[in-house]
Amino acid sequence: MKRIFTMLFAFALLLSLLAGCKTAQNETNNVSSQAESKDEGQAESSGTPNESLAEEKQISDYFAETVVLKDGTTIYCIDTAEQLYGFAELVNERKHNFAGEVVLVRNDIELNSTENISDWKNTKPENVWIPVGDNSFAFKGEFAGGYIEEQRYLYKNVTISGIYCPQYEGAAAFFGKIENAKIAHITLDKSIFCGPAENEYGDSAGFALRAYDSEITWCENRLDLSGNRASGIVFSADGTAVTWCNNYGNITAESFGGGIVELLGSGEVFNCVNMGNVTAGTAGGVICNALGSGSIAIASCANYGDITGNEFAGGIIGVIDAEQTIITAIDLLNVGRVTALGREYPEENRGNAGGIVGYYYIMSISGLGDIFIKNVLNIGEVSCKYNQGAIVGKSRNEDAVLQDCYYLDSSCKDGGLGTCVKKSELTDGKKLKLIDNIDWAVIEDNWYPILYNTRIPFEI
Repeated sequence: MKRIFTMLFAFALLLSLLAGCKTAQNETNNVSSQAESKDEGQAESSGTPNESLAEEKQISDYFAETVVLKDGTTIYCIDTAEQLYGFAELVNERKHNFAGEVVLVRNDIELNSTENISDWKNTKPENVWIPVGDNSFAFKGEFAGGYIEEQRYLYKNVTISGIYCPQYEGAAAFFGKIENAKIAHITLDKSIFCGPAENEYGDSAGFALRAYDSEITWCENRLDLSGNRASGIVFSADGTAVTWCNNYGNITAESFGGGIVELLGSGEVFNCVNMGNVTAGTAGGVICNALGSGSIAIASCANYGDITGNEFAGGIIGVIDAEQTIITAIDLLNVGRVTALGREYPEENRGNAGGIVGYYYIMSISGLGDIFIKNVLNIGEVSCKYNQGAIVGKSRNEDAVLQDCYYLDSSCKDGGLGTCVKKSELTDGKKLKLIDNIDWAVIEDNWYPILYNTRIPFEI
């Protein structure tokens, strides 16, 4: 009997221990569940990128407002410098490329106080700008100045200033790389994009170093830029349209420098004006060089800056050197001085200066490869001790077509391709009477030609 009692007691004790363990395990599970719930809540509020809901919230938290239009377009609104830096961080940390979305800058923004901007190279300002996007992660959305009204977004010009952008991985620009993107209605002013230090390689541009299959429109650069290669709006572009853009900054480059852009492949440059001086190995008032293959069109563009090249200089285009490329250049005006200094190279490369194009050569294969230049005017002085021309400095394409190309009799002592005219022959009141298909005008006080289908770059 005693033995049975002992067995029953041991069995009861075992059941009690098992029950206690289960209770403890439940309590442990409850604590663990509460901890996990708390961690999830913290992760959601901090925007952990592994959770889709948290990722969306994280992106929205960087902006003043996020609006989804009826057509499904998502618009992220920026009102402050902090939000602009947040946008750059999202792209540069590879969290979001904004493909199919709009980043809308609603106010003028100053990233650093510009009161002591002249001292920035000695005393760096607090906030440093890193170009947005790179070769492995490009910006793919739309970045524009504007506002939202009645379920749509409308453009307005806004100014971003106080940008301090030292060379970052050999680059200084607002965007490092854009692809299938658009930049619109932005002005860059009162900022410093640092060129490379002595004996260092570096490229600079106002809006983008590299642009592929993109559009840059109604933008202005007012910054002086320098580098091994540099351009006022975008340096290297392919499949990209640059329209209604003006450059006011001086461009200084060791190799290639352009007032607006360099084209590597196909592209369009319409209604653009350069007001800055360009000094480079190869210098162009609008396009520093057009290389590669494809279709290139430049129309309704003007240059007023002085263009100086060591080897090549063109009032509108420095060099065209391509294969199987169709180049169309119409309605162009050059007013600035064009100078090629020349160096002791083989004869064809010693120096070439042209009022419109410094040098061109296209390799034509099976008839694919043509240059068509029409309705252009050069009144700027052209000089080079080797090859110079009022319209074209030197060409290696005998089949290029030039039509209605005029230059002022005082612009180039060697003349060259095109038709030489006197000042009295050019004007008829406020019209340039020899060119009837475009809307030219002349300021009476100082006989300064204006191309009206560009953004007029100064007071009339």
